[in-house]
Amino acid sequence: MEVNLDKTKVMLIQKQKSRAKSKRNKPWKIGNKELKECTSYTYLVVTLKSNGSFSEHIDKIKEKALKSYFSLISKSKEWGGFQPRLFLYLFDHTIAPILNYSSEIWGFEDWSKLEILHLKACKYALGV
Repeated sequence: MEVNLDKTKVMLIQKQKSRAKSKRNKPWKIGNKELKECTSYTYLVVTLKSNGSFSEHIDKIKEKALKSYFSLISKSKEWGGFQPRLFLYLFDHTIAPILNYSSEIWGFEDWSKLEILHLKACKYALGV
């Protein structure tokens, strides 16, 4: 098997405090080739940081969901408004899947960033 060293890196997942204590002096190697160490990794659009945080991923998800939300509001205004039930149905089927992408693995991250968008949609649908 041949390993592409340009695409191969090592990431240690540990708390930031313990990371400073355990500075590794030896380089990571495959055979006699040295591997680089990285602090974040993206796989299938999910970004994981070396401290175990998904905060960067959650920020990206929020940004994508906001774009879709504003598009939905734009269509609502263009078509003279949606009934609250229809608006929430469209939200649940177009924007909620974006907000929930890979949520099974996030752990105990701060969800309030995403919940704010859902609250905005509910207020908009009800005209509050």
